[in-house]
Amino acid sequence: MPKEIKAPAKTTIKAPSKARAGIKPTPPPSVMEAPFNFAATHSFVYLAHPTRWDVYETSEGPELLPQLRAFPRAPGVNGVVYVRGHDDGDETAAVANLCHKDGWVKVDPNVTVLAFGESVDGYVHQYPGRSGPINLPVWTRLYQLGDEVQRQFDADGFHDFLRFVRDNYLGQPTPEIKRSKHLQLRNMAAKGLSKQASPAGAIAGEIMARKAEAVAT
Repeated sequence: MPKEIKAPAKTTIKAPSKARAGIKPTPPPSVMEAPFNFAATHSFVYLAHPTRWDVYETSEGPELLPQLRAFPRAPGVNGVVYVRGHDDGDETAAVANLCHKDGWVKVDPNVTVLAFGESVDGYVHQYPGRSGPINLPVWTRLYQLGDEVQRQFDADGFHDFLRFVRDNYLGQPTPEIKRSKHLQLRNMAAKGLSKQASPAGAIAGEIMARKAEAVAT
């Protein structure tokens, strides 16, 4: 049975590898706003797994990075224990069981991360909602535009976090994982680039081909 991997002693993400010159960082969102008309969500913890990877379109090009699982702290769901007086439950035992049985690794929820150009303690941000608290990753920002709630996503900050998880929790993907992902993307590219594919499918095929090439190198 795979053993639970303990969190690293140092849990702070370094500055992004490439400075985005001329772009003024947007500060983290403030919770001192009127409640949003947005579905309430429970807080969560991120889990990583040595065999779960995906190719992301980053500012540095296609990159093979961990594919995280957001484990919700919803009482009564997936073994999460109800805690009196709290909207969120205690996921400690449930997550420990997943780590022990299935090889998942819990990513410290109190890690200091970069979001919208600023250091933030913890990767979950809570907004006030009309139907209850709204818990989202710190890289997703809510704001009101007229009568609609809009979202802004800090892709660069999130990708830096994925690199941090790779370097501090999982290590580099194995050659077997790279070969498997390369074959999967190559097949998807061939399907998208076939003569029967629609224009949208052809564009998707080109994207898959570029990702496959990145994994192969």
